[in-house]
Amino acid sequence: MTSNSGTGYGRDSSRLLDTLNPGQLRAATTESSALVWAGPGTGKTQVTASRAGWLIETGRCKPHELLVVTFTNRAVKEFRDRLETLLGTSAAAQVRVSTFHSLALSLVEIQQQLGERERFRLLNSETRFKLLEELIRDALKRQPQSLKVKGAEGEPANFKRLVEQVGHLISSLKTRQEEESPNELSISNKVEMYFEDYLVDEPVHKLIQQVWPRYRQHLTARGLLDVDDLIPQATITLKKWPALVRLPGVGVQQVLLDETQDTSPGQLELLLTLMHTSGEQHSGSQKQNQPELIAVGDSRQQIFSYLHSGPYQRLAKFLPQTASMSLDIQYRFGPTINRAASALSWRLGSDLAVRPARLEDDPDQEFSALFAGEKVPRGQLPLTIYEAEDEEEEAGFVAQEILRVREHRPKVQIAVLVRTRAQGEQVGRFLTKSSISHCVLTGIDSKIVEANSPVNNPGLAPGCKPDLRPEGPDTTPVTISTIHASKGAEFEVVFVPGLAQGLFPVGQNRLLEDLRLFFVAITRSRYLVYLSYPGHFKRPRSLNRYDTKPAGAENETGRSEKAAPSIFLSILP
Repeated sequence: MTSNSGTGYGRDSSRLLDTLNPGQLRAATTESSALVWAGPGTGKTQVTASRAGWLIETGRCKPHELLVVTFTNRAVKEFRDRLETLLGTSAAAQVRVSTFHSLALSLVEIQQQLGERERFRLLNSETRFKLLEELIRDALKRQPQSLKVKGAEGEPANFKRLVEQVGHLISSLKTRQEEESPNELSISNKVEMYFEDYLVDEPVHKLIQQVWPRYRQHLTARGLLDVDDLIPQATITLKKWPALVRLPGVGVQQVLLDETQDTSPGQLELLLTLMHTSGEQHSGSQKQNQPELIAVGDSRQQIFSYLHSGPYQRLAKFLPQTASMSLDIQYRFGPTINRAASALSWRLGSDLAVRPARLEDDPDQEFSALFAGEKVPRGQLPLTIYEAEDEEEEAGFVAQEILRVREHRPKVQIAVLVRTRAQGEQVGRFLTKSSISHCVLTGIDSKIVEANSPVNNPGLAPGCKPDLRPEGPDTTPVTISTIHASKGAEFEVVFVPGLAQGLFPVGQNRLLEDLRLFFVAITRSRYLVYLSYPGHFKRPRSLNRYDTKPAGAENETGRSEKAAPSIFLSILP
């Protein structure tokens, strides 16, 4: 790598590191590629930002030679803010902090600006929806008997959900196909195997088999890319024109990768191609001058079941000398939540011991009054588990407790984390009835939402705008979010409703994936966690089925049936 002498950028490097604990310091200053295991609240953003500052301050790379890749625009903004504090505005602005899709878009855009004959346009979300809507209606018209899909008739809202489902499943299938060889990319051949994981009805299988080839033909004939095409197209671009990395702002010397456990094969291939090409073009393939990678992640928070441990295996193969280290102190929650997280962690196959830096759950006793009628040891806030009569009573309990918590702390940050969007909608209706202002956080990654034509505009991450005016100047809207979308977020109080067998977990084949989601949910909280389940509930009548009962069985009637508490609750200490 380059010289270790200081560069004069921003702050003195010693000040960048003086707040780090020993494990964080080792990760921030390692002089080789490394896999860093970082659980919730262990300060991974601080470590990554400090490493970025240390690399620049010590002259190991210039600001524009550093690439930071994360998964959401929310994380991008947070990282940029940290860099500005550490390095100053000028140096921080030169560091590339990007999501995978924004990185891919920039590479495709740069090549097109250089005059490449083959031009692409990005299909925006509205146009994509209309195209899928047209193709689905045509398929249903041509085969009305064999494609009796729920949602195809009746209310427009139901048809809209069908279109959204087809679009989501096509995206999921395309991601799954990244693990197959080019000769095995036929959805028609693989659809049955893939859809076993999604538990959707057979008519939907057939519908997608009809829609998929026509959708691809439409895009190819018109030179269009959808969001899912950006990453493989960017990889092709780099392999075809490796000299691109010689341009300012393209080649890399140092890479910091966040949320490694959720990196898909296609995303990882893009990143490793960029690193390999940068090394070859800049140093004549000298091994000692190849770019270094610090990959931060936590397998317990892997929320895409099909990835398994793939990202780590691929990185170990690409970087055989990679060091492995862990962050073993967490600063988010006290011992009560930490014990619960440790119990779940053991069930997830991890023996990584993480100790809380905060030795009390409630050091200022701000929430203790909520449990005045119980024997609560000082500083030991409990996990609250509540059994409701049904889903309606459960949603009412959530609303009631939110109001009760706010009596003691009006500006408290509260989140309701749900397994599915349908559950979130139900909770939202009850909060509205109770005049509780709330917002909905959506989107696990920052896929481009809208873009002009030709490709030139990275999209913005979804916002969280309250649907009601806040009740007063001292109140903060409640956040409703799927657990997937809450990744990386932090709140003071977290509610997790719907913890019943058949709802969360949704079924035996989703057990491990849902256990990881449960781990993510409870570790979003700093102080209080409320876990609840309905004693009776109606099986969802949505397009996505939650179990494998055959059509026509009782669960398809929408009648209320008795529920058992989630098996996850029995794991908690």
